[in-house]
Amino acid sequence: MIEGIPVSAHCNAETFRSALKYKGQPDDIFLVVYPKSGTTWMQVILYTLMNDGKAFDNSMAEYFARTPFLELIGERGMKNMHRPCVIKTHLPFNRVPYNENAKYICVVRNPKDVCVSFYYFLLKINGIQPNQMLFDTFFEAFINGNVPVGDYFEHLHSIWQHKNDTNVFLTSFEEMKRDLPEVIRRVAQFMNIELSDNLVELQLTSMFDAIL
Repeated sequence: MIEGIPVSAHCNAETFRSALKYKGQPDDIFLVVYPKSGTTWMQVILYTLMNDGKAFDNSMAEYFARTPFLELIGERGMKNMHRPCVIKTHLPFNRVPYNENAKYICVVRNPKDVCVSFYYFLLKINGIQPNQMLFDTFFEAFINGNVPVGDYFEHLHSIWQHKNDTNVFLTSFEEMKRDLPEVIRRVAQFMNIELSDNLVELQLTSMFDAIL
């Protein structure tokens, strides 16, 4: 637990505290998403939009330079980032650095699917087997907010309170699955990026190649 926020055992406390102190800049674009809710998918969309329709070409350094993880690099790391950049964060909205001129893109997902996906993700990154952490045990922890990043429902509520703000864009994992081209168009409009139908098709192809 750091500054009232549950964190994983792998978290660097100094960097995490530094991230909370970062001052949002007018040209910042924050991607605010609870874990396993469509973070990477939206990251690729935003990267592609900001890179003239081109997905990253196996250059992960360039990808992360354009879509840094705030809690991983902290305030000091942000000073060296390419600007403008998309700043990924799993912090609840009320703990995300705020600037009235910055943009905030939020993605939410059905809690049932988040819970299941989060469970298997934690098994994988911690190198443990299902019999070492039963799903029933994890489910209770998830419902009670005793998981890295904290309570899903409080995180969702923190976003929902700002869903009508002019500098906030809200979509869902389910909406992206249902009509991705429309979500891309809306995101582009929100970011003031001119988008043609041909560019949408190019982005769809490049994004799926990048993710897969």
